[in-house]
Amino acid sequence: MVQNGHPQPEFIATPHSFTVILRRGNRSCAAARGARMERGMNERQLKALQFLQQQPRASQTVSTTSFAPTSSPETLRLDLNDLTDKGLIMKIGDKKGTYYILK
Repeated sequence: MVQNGHPQPEFIATPHSFTVILRRGNRSCAAARGARMERGMNERQLKALQFLQQQPRASQTVSTTSFAPTSSPETLRLDLNDLTDKGLIMKIGDKKGTYYILK
């Protein structure tokens, strides 16, 4: 991919699936962010996805204060529910034991 001018493949492993994302062209991070924003995602949601991508596979949990410490818990819960509805993340558990992983 890199030899042909494309970004490196992205590998996402979860307990029940393995995903490889192949992107074409040399899109900058800002362009990728813009594409995500076009799909109706806000800055907090982008930070949540970045947080999940950076965490080791064994501990891909989202603590709401980890990616948006100045936002209210209710706002963050709604953002995470929206990402779940869009099929980007998966909600595991219930109440205080809830955590999210990349889908």
